[in-house]
Amino acid sequence: IRRIRNVYVLHFIASGIGDYFGQAIHAPCLLLMRPGEYHTYTVSNDPSDPQFEQYWFMFSGEKANSFLKDAGIHPEGEQNVFSFTYPEQATELFQRLLTPKNYVHCNDRFYMLSGLFQLLSLYTESQNAQSRQAHRYSHYVQKALNFIHYHYASQITEDTIAAAVNLSNRYMHKIFKLEVGMPPIRYVNYHRIKCAKILLETSNLSMNEISEAVGFYKQGYFCSVFQKFNNNMTPSEYRKIHFHSL
Repeated sequence: IRRIRNVYVLHFIASGIGDYFGQAIHAPCLLLMRPGEYHTYTVSNDPSDPQFEQYWFMFSGEKANSFLKDAGIHPEGEQNVFSFTYPEQATELFQRLLTPKNYVHCNDRFYMLSGLFQLLSLYTESQNAQSRQAHRYSHYVQKALNFIHYHYASQITEDTIAAAVNLSNRYMHKIFKLEVGMPPIRYVNYHRIKCAKILLETSNLSMNEISEAVGFYKQGYFCSVFQKFNNNMTPSEYRKIHFHSL
């Protein structure tokens, strides 16, 4: 069905192959359908190809364009299909959003909005990861970064990172600091705070909920680390300045 909508539809293609007006769809990827465009695509009918699986957000609003731009997606560009390197995290995100019990005591609008921004965050980090790869991080450091980006909400130590990349703790610490510019655990906290800032900007989650969502299980420690990375600004102060919604 060829259909024109007046909203954005951002698809996460988890598996399968297709085509959007000559742009190849090859999972995992994102597919953005813009307002005023035909919202249609074709899917491969080759039985040997993986089954097509997708999830999507529909959204609009006066700030929708600026948020897409901030994520590196040009709202009025000609590109509709975008490469994506974190399919496991995106699939888990949509599974959480599709679980009714997760909406208990949650504002549906803000909960779904936080999901949209988590997907955009994953896309942005996907582009950053590709850029880092272009700058030729070693195999082991890239693997350590991928491990951190996937597990940052869990308890992580240098031992767990070293074990994940099959290196000794000492050697992993040395090459990670040399290539990334900071020790592994400092980078873990840096990435956690970056994710926390997105939630502070776009959700109404409590400080304790945000703290736990990004891997800090003591709110006081979360606030302390946040201030270290933000010129002594507290999370509450940051939210007052930067909070916005669609």
